[in-house]
Amino acid sequence: MNKNIFLSGIADFIILYFLNQRDCYIYELVQAAIQNSNGNVVLTQNAIYIAAYKLQEAGYISQYTVQIGKRMKRVYYHLEEPGKQYLRELTMSYERTMKGFEDLFHSSIGGDCPNEKR
Repeated sequence: MNKNIFLSGIADFIILYFLNQRDCYIYELVQAAIQNSNGNVVLTQNAIYIAAYKLQEAGYISQYTVQIGKRMKRVYYHLEEPGKQYLRELTMSYERTMKGFEDLFHSSIGGDCPNEKR
């Protein structure tokens, strides 16, 4: 299979990566992505919610609620075993993609470009 699931699943990858370390809530995931990328990866909470919903529907993650104080509840997400497998697939896709970019950017064009119209 040559489909690049990494490029279409960056939010999935970020969520699963952090949940593989520990259970988190959405705001925490967004902040972790920003802080750990030195501000270079900024996703909205909405984008993370949408991806989390999709991951939950697929059975990759689950959620549970924790009472915070007297009135507030916080929804935490947990990585399930199928999510760990999906994370491995995303990681392999990421590594292939990075290797492909490295090869691409270190290559030179020799001769005619494919499908060149003259």
